[in-house]
Amino acid sequence: MRSLLLAALVPLFVTPNAQTQTIPAQFVNGRVLVTVAVNGKQMLLHLDSGTSGIVLDTGAARDAGLTVAQGETTADIDVGTFHASRAAIAVAPYGAKITGPHVSGLLGGPFFESNVVTIDYPHERVIVTPRSAFDPSTMHSKATALLELYHGMATVPVWIDGVRARMALDTGGAQTMAFRPFADRIGLNWPVRTSRLCTFGEKCFLVDDYLTGPLVVGTTEFRKALIDVPAQPLLSTKYYDGILGRDVLEQFAVTFDYADNAVYFSL
Repeated sequence: MRSLLLAALVPLFVTPNAQTQTIPAQFVNGRVLVTVAVNGKQMLLHLDSGTSGIVLDTGAARDAGLTVAQGETTADIDVGTFHASRAAIAVAPYGAKITGPHVSGLLGGPFFESNVVTIDYPHERVIVTPRSAFDPSTMHSKATALLELYHGMATVPVWIDGVRARMALDTGGAQTMAFRPFADRIGLNWPVRTSRLCTFGEKCFLVDDYLTGPLVVGTTEFRKALIDVPAQPLLSTKYYDGILGRDVLEQFAVTFDYADNAVYFSL
C-alpha cells in the first residue's frame, strides 16, 4: 500500500516547458482518449484514473516494435510535450473500438502522479500542469481530500443517503458503483433493474441498479443517483466503498493533484 507517499514520487512524465498545456484528446461517450506516441508510434490511449499503470494491447506493442517478456515491456512515451523514458508497460489483449476510434490501451496512474491533470468534461479538454507551475490558489473550488490507496487508485469522500463513503475516482468506469458491503450498510434494497456490465476486456458481470440519493460530491449535491451494486462480493475491497464513475465526473472539470493529496471538482 502506497498511501500518503505521493509527494515522494519522482515524476515519470516530464516536460521542458514549465507551463500549463492542453494535450490532444478526444471525448467519446464520456471516455477520454489521448493521443500518445509509444517509441514514436502514434496511438490512442484511454486516460483512466482507475488503472494503476500503463497497458498496451498486444498488437499495439508489436506495431511499436516493443520486445515483450512475460506480459511486460518498457518504452519511451510522449503525451504532448510530456515525455516518459523507459516507462513500464503491461501488455495484454485489449484493443477496442469506441464508436469509431481504435483504442490501443490505457494511460493510468503514472501519468496522473507525475503532474497536475485536469479533465474538463464540460469543455472536452485535458489540461496538464507541471507540479512546479501549479498554484492551488487559482482554483475556483475548494480541494476535496484525496488519498491514494491500493495500486494507484485515488479515493475521495462522498456522502450517499447521508452516509459517508470513500469512493475511488475512475474515469474509466461508466457508472458509479457501490460495493455490496456499503450497499448493505445503507440499506439499499428493491433494485430498479438488474443489468449486465462488461469491461473493455469483455469481462462481464451482473449488477443491481438502485435509485438513491442524495449523492454529495464536494459542495455539489445530486438529489437522485443511479448506483450499480455488483452481485459478486469478490468485486469488493476493504480499501474503499465503491467507484465514482463518469456519470458523476462528467459534470465537472476534475483536477487531480496527487502530490498534494487533493482533487478539485469545478463546475
